[in-house]
Amino acid sequence: LTPPLLEADDFFDLLGEHIKSLEEEKPSALSNEPGKAVLITSSLQAGGAERQWCYLARNLYERGYAVTVLTMLDLGGEHSHYHPLLADTDIKILSVSDIFLQRNLLGQEDLKRYFFKPLLAQCFRDLSFPLRHFFEYLVVSKPQFVACQLDHPNINGGIAALLANVPRILLSFRNVNPENFPRFHKPWFKEAYQTLFKSSRVVFSGNSLAGNADYAQWLDIDEKKVNLVRNGVLLDEKIDDSHLLSTLAEANVSLERPTITGVFRLAEEKRPHLFLEVIDVLRKEIEDVLVLLVGDGPLRNELYTSAKSRGLLKNLLFLGRRRDT
Repeated sequence: LTPPLLEADDFFDLLGEHIKSLEEEKPSALSNEPGKAVLITSSLQAGGAERQWCYLARNLYERGYAVTVLTMLDLGGEHSHYHPLLADTDIKILSVSDIFLQRNLLGQEDLKRYFFKPLLAQCFRDLSFPLRHFFEYLVVSKPQFVACQLDHPNINGGIAALLANVPRILLSFRNVNPENFPRFHKPWFKEAYQTLFKSSRVVFSGNSLAGNADYAQWLDIDEKKVNLVRNGVLLDEKIDDSHLLSTLAEANVSLERPTITGVFRLAEEKRPHLFLEVIDVLRKEIEDVLVLLVGDGPLRNELYTSAKSRGLLKNLLFLGRRRDT
């Protein structure tokens, strides 16, 4: 019989007990030689965090690591936007659904042995599918370390890595804590992070002092426990801008005009309506200002309608999601 699913509070209590038992063991010493690294993220969609994870994957690969990128969402279309950054490497890219379909990763006896442990068999519904299959991949691949980013992947990947006995686990935060993003936030995120924080194998990081301080305050932990890792820039990245220039020429747009470029997802958390308000004020000071808006998202039609009603379309060009910026 399948045991009943645990409530979130009971699940994290049980996870805390598991972490306590792990703390009595010493994790395997990390070798100085490059080994296996697994990076976990939401997808490879157009976004700053996703680009940073691709840069990290490339850097580790160039240092000799065998790198796998695991994603929460299925790949393809907009969720594979940054795939070309990794296309000329041997880096594996798998979604949680890909792992599910590779049912030969674990033999039947191992499946029974692992998946009837309470933390996997009784995991509450919001976590169960990705957690079980990330665990399945990690327990087979045995990486030296796992690095995760963004809240859902952090929590799923972090727990899976602990259960798979991965020696070192890095969790990389958003720009501010998830309560600022109702679209993504879950009420159990805080308890999940506070439980993971109990493990000496887990390291927290973020890319700004302000963001790290915000997470630390939210989690009631010492700000010094959140490591600062600034965003990287790939200075030698080659970008073919011929298509962009052709697009601008077709729109009869001259770059001789004062030009501002906005590059962001057209979603609530990016505050795109504020961007329009700023442009509205600016064009009253600089009538011929040109604004190139690069990005797509659920608010695109709403923003276009707002821009039209403000009379901004002679200043504002919507360029959509692109790889040449």
